[in-house]
Amino acid sequence: MKTTAIARIRQIRQSLFARFTGVQTSADHAPDRERKSAAVRQLYRILNNDSNVWVPTQVVADRSTGVFARLRRGVSRRVSALTIRNPFSEESLERTKRAFAFSFIETSLEKRQLLATLNYDGGSTLTITADADNEAIEIISTTDSGNYTLTSTATFTNFTDDANISGLGTNTLTINSTYSTLSDIIILDGTANSGVSFSLGNATGSTGNFIDNVNVTFSNASSGSISVANASYFDNSSLILKNTGNSVTISNPLTANNTGTISLTGNTVSLNNSISSPGLNVTATSGIINQTAGSITVTGTANFTSTGIITVSGSGNNFGTVLANGTNVTINDTDAVILDTITASNLTVTAGGAISQSGAANVTNASNFSASTFTIALSNASNSLGNVTSNGILTISNGNLTTLNAVGGSANISGGTIISGNTTTSVDLNQTAGTLNGLIVNGNTSNLSGGTFTGNANVTAGTLLSNVSLGSLTVQSGATANISDGTITTANSAGELNLVGGTLTALNVTGGNSTLTTGSVTNLANVTGGLLASGVNIGSLEVGASGTANLTAGTIGSILTDGNTTITGGTANVTGLANVTGNTFTANAILNDLTVGTA
Repeated sequence: MKTTAIARIRQIRQSLFARFTGVQTSADHAPDRERKSAAVRQLYRILNNDSNVWVPTQVVADRSTGVFARLRRGVSRRVSALTIRNPFSEESLERTKRAFAFSFIETSLEKRQLLATLNYDGGSTLTITADADNEAIEIISTTDSGNYTLTSTATFTNFTDDANISGLGTNTLTINSTYSTLSDIIILDGTANSGVSFSLGNATGSTGNFIDNVNVTFSNASSGSISVANASYFDNSSLILKNTGNSVTISNPLTANNTGTISLTGNTVSLNNSISSPGLNVTATSGIINQTAGSITVTGTANFTSTGIITVSGSGNNFGTVLANGTNVTINDTDAVILDTITASNLTVTAGGAISQSGAANVTNASNFSASTFTIALSNASNSLGNVTSNGILTISNGNLTTLNAVGGSANISGGTIISGNTTTSVDLNQTAGTLNGLIVNGNTSNLSGGTFTGNANVTAGTLLSNVSLGSLTVQSGATANISDGTITTANSAGELNLVGGTLTALNVTGGNSTLTTGSVTNLANVTGGLLASGVNIGSLEVGASGTANLTAGTIGSILTDGNTTITGGTANVTGLANVTGNTFTANAILNDLTVGTA
């Protein structure tokens, strides 16, 4: 009976070697046996030993040592079970399991039980490495001056228990937060390539729980996660959370006091709760930055960088200075905000105070600024803001805009260039300098008192005041334009046009009342509707059947009238032909040539 059992054990031994090394027979590949690990040779000796002195109770697969047996003395029975622990892939786990698939031994499989490692350099840095996939590490701090507690699904090793660091051989590591030389705690994912997770938090919710810098960097864990699972506080210390393979999520309040800063980096970053810090850096390497809840308070500079959308639009946000680089960037601030360098396809900034700049804004499509009754100051010479919509006291003193649409407050242009002719305002607009290439006045008063204007000024409602040269002017019915200086190539008026200075090259009156008090019309004044009252020099005058012209002074080169024309005052001088083809012509003036009849 004993001989049969020994033979069976030897048969199993040959099977073990064949499966584990790929050897077909013990004789054919003898050199391969020499390459088997010491642990496997030990297991071989145990299975071939009749003394029952050493019995393996557990087999563990490890990256660095291969397969080894943890043995226990004093067991008087043969092996009945092997537990395999392996940090490798699913395929490697199954391959290892099959290597120990003896017919009479129950074999179980445990994943991810490689021991976590800890290294303290004896100076200022403590490093914890999560070497196994799916390992989860959490760090909490219970009081302002209490200990840090790190929990892991693996066991901490590679250090010596002392008064400052304890927990050797367990999955709970305790660090004395008053350790005088310790200033940095670093958490790494080591060689783990998936599933590692880290969460940060505290148990009490009191301020100042972390007094040392915490730096978490996951560079290999493609499906790993970093999150703030409980309220966390940093007093005169900084937090860095970096997950290049997956997301960073802030699910609970995160606070840094005094000189502390917070840095968050992930392929996406979700801001689902409040953050307060003197400085904040948020980077999404391949996705978006999205604030879904809470408020962000940054007394210094907040820097947001993303390959996609950046949305920090919480109603309670309060920034000092904001930098942003993304596609569609949305920023909300309850108070005043300073915009440093901004790069975006579309930009929306809403503030409960003044909006100002300390850096250039480069926006390819549209910029929308809203500050209610406060100032919006666009002053950087390198600005390129695209199509700008403003609701506030807008001041443009430098840089370039494609168009401007002022829908609330006022707009003040003292420099810079508005490139397109589609600038629209329904508020008070004042141009004292700079270049405006066209204007649509939809309400209130626009005052062009300086700078350069090209293109068309179209007054659809409200009033235009101008003493600069205009490419052309259109005054719609019900609107008013008062021209006090400059040259206008063509003026078309169906509303109220008042010329008190300057020169009109040509004038078309189609309705309303146009009054020429001083200045001149160098070419044709054509009245097809409405009333023209003039006391200025006109190159030539045509009055249609529906038009009326009242001339009180000045020199008129010629007149062709089919409407109602009256020349009074005695000082008017028609130097050419006055041709009356219809309606009424009344003259108290010098006429050099008069024809009355049909045209």
